Amino acid sequence: MSDNLTLWLLNPYHTGSHRAWAEGYASHSRHHMRVISMMGNFWKWRMHGGALELAEQTSALLAAGERPDLLLATSMVNLPAFFALARRELASVPTMLFMHENQLTYPPPPGAKRDLTYGMIQHLSMLATDRVCFNSAYHLESWFDELPRLLKHFPDYTHLETVEAARAKSSVLPVGCDLARLDGYRVGNQTRKQGERRR
Repeated sequence: MSDNLTLWLLNPYHTGSHRAWAEGYASHSRHHMRVISMMGNFWKWRMHGGALELAEQTSALLAAGERPDLLLATSMVNLPAFFALARRELASVPTMLFMHENQLTYPPPPGAKRDLTYGMIQHLSMLATDRVCFNSAYHLESWFDELPRLLKHFPDYTHLETVEAARAKSSVLPVGCDLARLDGYRVGNQTRKQGERRR
C-alpha cells in the first residue's frame, strides 16, 4: 500500500473544536484527505441520524469513481448505523474512530442528568471499528474507567467483556497544535526580551 493514502474523514458535527481538529488534520497530513461533514448543529440528532447523510455523501463519491483507503470517523459518528447503510460498498475499507470527546465523562450542563444513550452509541462504535484513537492518555483512561459502570447500569446481557475488547484496539493519538504564533517567544528571544525589560 502506498505511503500516501486517501482518507475520508467523517464529521457530522463540523463546528468548534471538532471542525478545528478535522481541518487541521486534513491540512497537515501527508495523505489525501477528504472531509465529509455536516453543519455543527443539533448534536444529539447528529449522533442518532447523521449516518443517513454521511452514507448518502459517501455513496455519491463512490458513484463518481472515488474510493478511500481508510475511513476516519469522529466520536460523533454512529458507526454501526453508518455501516448498516454503507458497508456493502465499503466492506473492505478499514476504519478508525477518533475519540475527540466522549459522552460518559464530558460534564453535563448544570442540573442536567446524563443521557446514557450517547455513551452507548460511542461504545458500539468502538466495537464496530478496526482501531480507536483517543486524543490523550487521560481521556482514554477516564473512558475505560467509566465504561464498566455504564454497562452495569443496564439490567442484563451487559457483555462486560467488551470493555477489554475495545481497550485492546485503543491507543493515543494526540491532537496536533499549530504553535507558529508563539515562535516569537522561543527561549532565546524570551531571554533577550526579558533583558530589554530590565534595562
